[in-house]
Amino acid sequence: MSHDPYSPCPCGSGKKLKFCCADILPDMIKAHRLMDNQPEAAEKILRDLLARYPSREVIVGELCMILPQQGRHEEAREMVAQFLKDNPDHPMGLIWMARLCLLMDGFEASRRVLHRAFQISSRSFPLQIADLANSVGIYLVASGEYLGGREHLGLAVRLAGTENGRRYLMNLAMLEADGSIPYLLRTPHALLPVSGSDEIMQQDLRARKLSIIGCWEPASILYSRMAEAAPGDGAIQFNLGLCKAWDGRMKDACQSLHQAATLLSDPTHAIQAEWLAQIIDQENPDCQIPSKTHYLSIQSTSMVVSLLEQSVQTHRDKSEREEDEEKSYSDFLTRTASFEIFDRPAPDTDVAAWTDLPVILADVDVLDLVSEQAGAESGIPHSQLAVTVSDDNAERALDLLRSLLAEQLVAESPREPQPVSSYIVREARDFAIDLHRPKSVSKPRFRELEFARDRELAENWLSSPKTALGGKSPLEAAEDASLKIPLTASVLSLDVIARYADRRVNVDDLFNRLHLQVPDTMDLPEGQHCAALPTFHLERLDCTKLSDDQLQEFCNRASMLGFPDMAQRGLDELLNRPAALESFGVVRGCMMRAALAVSNNDSTTMNTCFEKAHDAVPKGPSHFREQLEAEIRELSMRLGDPEDPKLIPLLHRIRDRYFAKLPEIREVLEMHLIESDCQHLLSELDGVGVGGGSLWTPGSDAGQPAASGSGGGLWLPGQD
Repeated sequence: MSHDPYSPCPCGSGKKLKFCCADILPDMIKAHRLMDNQPEAAEKILRDLLARYPSREVIVGELCMILPQQGRHEEAREMVAQFLKDNPDHPMGLIWMARLCLLMDGFEASRRVLHRAFQISSRSFPLQIADLANSVGIYLVASGEYLGGREHLGLAVRLAGTENGRRYLMNLAMLEADGSIPYLLRTPHALLPVSGSDEIMQQDLRARKLSIIGCWEPASILYSRMAEAAPGDGAIQFNLGLCKAWDGRMKDACQSLHQAATLLSDPTHAIQAEWLAQIIDQENPDCQIPSKTHYLSIQSTSMVVSLLEQSVQTHRDKSEREEDEEKSYSDFLTRTASFEIFDRPAPDTDVAAWTDLPVILADVDVLDLVSEQAGAESGIPHSQLAVTVSDDNAERALDLLRSLLAEQLVAESPREPQPVSSYIVREARDFAIDLHRPKSVSKPRFRELEFARDRELAENWLSSPKTALGGKSPLEAAEDASLKIPLTASVLSLDVIARYADRRVNVDDLFNRLHLQVPDTMDLPEGQHCAALPTFHLERLDCTKLSDDQLQEFCNRASMLGFPDMAQRGLDELLNRPAALESFGVVRGCMMRAALAVSNNDSTTMNTCFEKAHDAVPKGPSHFREQLEAEIRELSMRLGDPEDPKLIPLLHRIRDRYFAKLPEIREVLEMHLIESDCQHLLSELDGVGVGGGSLWTPGSDAGQPAASGSGGGLWLPGQD
């Protein structure tokens, strides 16, 4: 704390120290120094100060830090309540109370005090309100209220500003990139413009002002009153639904959004309302097949791992699921192996159709009991199998494991299955079926089979009855003009479901099959950012008409949200604009486009992008490192097809260029080969290049020795 009497007071009042807290500064400094190591002594000093100066907010604020750290939340809340009684609507007092209530009671019970704090304190203490909004956002996301969580995280970013909002921006970006959440629930939406009488317009203005500062319950109350006064106004109903959803009441929002879809005269807005309502409907447990983790007690983890590895209906998953979090599962259980189990034996030859591939029934973690005492105290005296499976596959998966591991299972009272966050939409069950790729089926061939499967599933979807269409199939609904809006929304909802399951459907093809109008493209006004656009508008942007800056943002946005088709459109346009590509990063842009080409089995585009990326690596001190990084990235993508004619030459080029200078690169390549089931290529890493043992120097051709006058073959840092 500063001792300068004319410096700003550390209490945050904005006054000079001399005219604010100078009289208590010595005691406050002493208490502050004691907080970490002697909190009781610090508390005593602060209590004495509070008795003498009960209206000094800085004293209450310091106690609000100490008491919760000691688990004394109720005591802290009583103290703040007394402070607010003496100082009604005190900005910092409301923030303290809101934070304590949220921590102790959750969002539902704290909504009113939170909104009071937002209204009173956001101008005086925007950073503190930003932190509070961020906490609310995290809470709502964890509760499954994704729309409310996203909007509160966005509020935190807006209030904190560019300089202070990076931490909050990271939380928002992580949510928007989370593919485990349907994308329509993790992307922005916007209130619609309202027209009407002077009274309606005044209430709309008040509601929008409340919305800007995160007070969505009072905003929804205003829109509810407007809806009573103007029952036929679809924009009011839409805004009412959005405010309810942003207030953490997604299910309550559905009725308003469905009603808005029937009232809005603009088809685009009507489709947007119905689409969002249908996706929220799917969050209803009655529309879902949940997944749970079941537990089986086992005798020996090593024996169980051995038996599962020998089975033709299992596959050991050696990806990050087995390695994450240092394999720690709990205080006394450690993950030793992870498996997938199938509905049938994996074939040892290529297959004719996707229906010949095994279906993954469940994920299985083998958990070793590392502390018998801790396990016994927790009621888990044995090692465990944790079987994560959807409810409709649970019996089949557990029966298979019991038959495979009969002698290793321990007969005891089973643990209660634990629910997990993932779920399956009942009306699109087939899209959530995961197929296993046997070693006998190459990755390109597997992708071909999955593409065929996606087309077949979309065809089946067209003839299956849908609740949103009154029990009619999409093909039947196409003959009913009154179902045009819900039918269009159903196609878009299928796209959400498919992407949630990492599947693809051709939305434009479905529109044509159902005689629906493909949404028109739209332009983005100069200077406007893509990130603020609702998804429905983002997907309709005409990339060719975006400015260079907007195009770069579009590509980044599409990539972060996990929209491969949108990203491909943007990158294709970007690759034709040299200046924009240079600003975006030529290597980065080409590698991103190459990755999309790999997922589409488009080897021509992939090769073109790799060549362009390597040619674009800048000369200079970092050339060696950046060239190596580019070639390692190329290798990781080419390993998806062991028959790729350019794969072995690439291995040789990396071997000849880098092994002598960076021996550890060999270990990196070996790891990539093993993880990609390409162990047969390990021998390609042996030997030397055609250059007679000379080392490669930057600027020479791959495989050619350095010129004799270059001082030998050894590469030195700083050489170009």
